[in-house]
Formats: sequence, structure tokens, C-alpha cells
Amino acid sequence: MANIVNSLPGARLRVILAAFISVLSAGAFAQAAYPTQPIRIINPSAAGSSSDISARRLADGMAKILNTTITVESRPGAGGGIGSEFVARAPADGYTLLAGTINTHGINSGLYKSLRYDPVKDFIPVIKINSFANVFVVNQQVKANSFTEFVALAKSRSAEPMTFASGGQGTTMHILGELIKNDAAIPYTHVPYPGSPKVFSDLIPGRVDSFFAGSALLKPFIDAGTLKPLAVSSSTRLPSLPNVPTMRELGLQRAEMQIWIGLFAPANTPANVIETLTKAARQVLGDPAIIQAFRNEGSTVEKGTQPEFAAEVQSEVTRWKKIGTELNLTN
Repeated sequence: MANIVNSLPGARLRVILAAFISVLSAGAFAQAAYPTQPIRIINPSAAGSSSDISARRLADGMAKILNTTITVESRPGAGGGIGSEFVARAPADGYTLLAGTINTHGINSGLYKSLRYDPVKDFIPVIKINSFANVFVVNQQVKANSFTEFVALAKSRSAEPMTFASGGQGTTMHILGELIKNDAAIPYTHVPYPGSPKVFSDLIPGRVDSFFAGSALLKPFIDAGTLKPLAVSSSTRLPSLPNVPTMRELGLQRAEMQIWIGLFAPANTPANVIETLTKAARQVLGDPAIIQAFRNEGSTVEKGTQPEFAAEVQSEVTRWKKIGTELNLTN
């Protein structure tokens, strides 16, 4: 190579070197240019769901930092599987992202033998956004003021089983209900709804008996005395509900579950794009106002690293495959 360069006339050599430097500069500029068009985050749950709220809050902050438009588009169905598959098949360019959850990247692995995406291989975890516990509530028509009383009541109603609502087949509410049914050994009938916000019109008047949801969604009803909290799915009691026991305290360890939401990109998205997204998301989630907004909803902003989040996703997949088999939920 040196002999070839040395044999070239000076003017020609300068032209070649200038062209080479220009190509390198163009490549560096191309990497630095992201984003150059609007970004969309796919919410795989219903509009108004926890993942929708978290995605919109993150999107608003990131849009300002990245100086672009970021929209959130809901594509619900199949426990988040429809939206997740859509993102898994999207171009790996950083312009279509996913607000993934414990459902899409954990529970679904235990529900579907032929899941149409791989939660580990088809995605790059960008950042874990927030997490929260679910609260188990019953309406005032249910004559139980503790979880122990609820179990006793349910066992006495084998001819007319107690019912539990969920935001759809395969949601965390559904799985928690199935875990209670199995581990507390009670007759318990699942009543799925098209999204958790639609449950309340039947839950409050007593057409369905019980429900699991985030504390922020339920707190107004609990404070008003409309719904009674009997248990929480977190590992420790919630500061906002200090007198409500955890599932572990009640002997239902498998029903201990922290619901989380995270940002994912399709596999093979360029490293510089992932880095740009991660930095912007971290900046948003480090804002005290954002932290407080999540806290007001009973949610915690996560501070883990990208490798830690990736390891957690793998752990969730393993855990829920095992539970799905044990509860005979896999289909």
C-alpha cells in the first residue's frame, strides 16, 4: 500500500486522501444525525393504560431533548403480543420503539407456545422506565374485609363462584387471579374486559366481585370507600396503604409481582441510536418533576443499567414459562 501511495503524483494523492477523509466524515455525520424524522412508541395495551401513560410521559420529555416529534400509538391485543410483534418486525432504525411490559417480555412466554416474537432475541432493552405494585380490591357488596375472609367466602360459594375482572386475557390482572385461584384453592371465575378502565362500570355496582390494578388507579375509589383493598402484590407493604398485607405475608409467594414498563428497540438497531435513546431517556427520568409525577401515581422510576434490565427480562421469561406450565395456562 505504501509503495502505491508513494508512486502517485502529489496532486492525485491529495485528491484521493481528500475523498477518503470526506467518506469518513460523512459516516460520522450520518451516525450523529439521528433522529432526522419523527419517532413513534408503540403501546401494546389499551389507551389510558399504565404503559400508555408511562410512554407518553417519557415521549414528551425525550421529544424536547432530541428535538423531534415522538408519538405514542396504541396497538392492543393478545396480552400485548400484537404491538410487540409489530415492533419486532419493524425496521431496526430507531424510529419505531416499544413500551414493553412484564406481560410482553415475561408473562406471554408462559401463555403462548407459539409466541410470534422472541422477547429476548427480537429486542434490545433500552431502559426500564418505572414499576409499581397491583392492589387486590373487592367492592362493597362482597362481605369480606380481609383477604382471609375473602378466601373463606369464596370457598363457601362453589355453586356460584366469585369473579375477578381483568383488562384482558393474559394481562397481569388475569395471571394474578389465576395464581390466587390455584394457590388459595378457591373457585374463581375470570371475566376479561377490553382494557382495565372499562372494568369499573361493572366492579363498583357488584356485577363482578374483584379486581387487581395499580394503586394510583384505585386510590380514589379506596379513599371514597367504594372499593376495599385486601392485598398488594409488592414485596413490601405500600406506604400509601400501610395496613394492607402483601401476598407473601398471606402465604401466596407466587403472586408477588412488581409490574414494570420499559422502552425497547428492535434487535440490530445501531449502537449509536441505542446510546442516543438511552441518554435522552435517562435525562427525562432523572428530572425531579418526572420522578414526583410517577410517585404520585404509586410508581417508582427505575435507576438500573441497560445490562441489568436485559438480565431482568431474561429472568422474567424463565420465571413465567415455569408458572405457565405449572398453572396449565400455556396454549
